[in-house]
Amino acid sequence: QILDVVRRKHTGIKLTEVIVQKRIHTRIFDHTCDMQRPGNAPPGTVVDSGCTSKDTYDFFMISQNVMQGTATPTHYRVIYDEVALAPNHMQMLTYKLCHLYYNW
Repeated sequence: QILDVVRRKHTGIKLTEVIVQKRIHTRIFDHTCDMQRPGNAPPGTVVDSGCTSKDTYDFFMISQNVMQGTATPTHYRVIYDEVALAPNHMQMLTYKLCHLYYNW
């Protein structure tokens, strides 16, 4: 429906649609300091290979710093992309946009 409206208006707007899924069971750990006791990965960590889908454009990102417990990554799925940003640019934009949302 959104695409139909944009096309009817002839605005020249390019769209990218991303599904953000927060409630997932995937965990990402940092093994660089100690292989026996892995810690939380630092904020901004992106995993875009290995545990992602081979058929679709998706990635996992840890956007927050966790002092207690385990950091939960967020799963991002790009389902429509007319802008055609490079994957690194899409991931950087997504990371920066997640800090603009306040949930008070």
